Amino acid sequence: MKIVKSLVFLSVAVLSLQGCQTGREASPFTFLEGRQVQVEKVPNYISKLSNCVMVMPVSIVNERLKIYGPNLEDELARYAREKFDVVIKADEVRKVADTNGYIPTFSRDQQQLRQKLNCETVLQGRLVGPGEKNFLVWSGHEVGIEISFPDALSMKNIWQGRHVTSRSAGGIPLSPVGVLIDTTKAQMMAMNSNDVVASVISDGVRRIMAYFPKVS
Repeated sequence: MKIVKSLVFLSVAVLSLQGCQTGREASPFTFLEGRQVQVEKVPNYISKLSNCVMVMPVSIVNERLKIYGPNLEDELARYAREKFDVVIKADEVRKVADTNGYIPTFSRDQQQLRQKLNCETVLQGRLVGPGEKNFLVWSGHEVGIEISFPDALSMKNIWQGRHVTSRSAGGIPLSPVGVLIDTTKAQMMAMNSNDVVASVISDGVRRIMAYFPKVS
């Protein structure tokens, strides 16, 4: 009886506190809420792409997220192989840039990289998030991803895709037993946070690149 009373009390407490969160960050790309993928492109952009693409080291907006950079770079290369004949991975681009003292985000240095690697098309990725949201019985991860192809001369994007993808576990319990089940699910997701984020990134890149055509 004491256990049942405790569970009931916990259930009531959860329902009353469902508006309280811990470890929350601002939702990335909030303007995309309700939209699956946002794509912007210039006319005849395909004519400006080559059969070779090099994946640039990704841009991370938060120091805490650097550990997820390799995940995004790998997924960009993975899906780029479905669109281009030749794909140069970010590790190789980074190696050439470091050896020659190039800063890949600089227009002049990026042009030098194109010449060194004999590859005209550049693929850039940006990661915003993950925003972790944790209730007592609910845990979730939200990741904003931006993928772009800049013009070789102007550096302005000729194609850009944005998407917010998420994964969650748990829920709002409707019974004392539900409290136990949802709490367990939420705790398991929190314990496997890195694996969950890697999976979310993979899903996000796949969804964005589905809107990009096969070039060669």
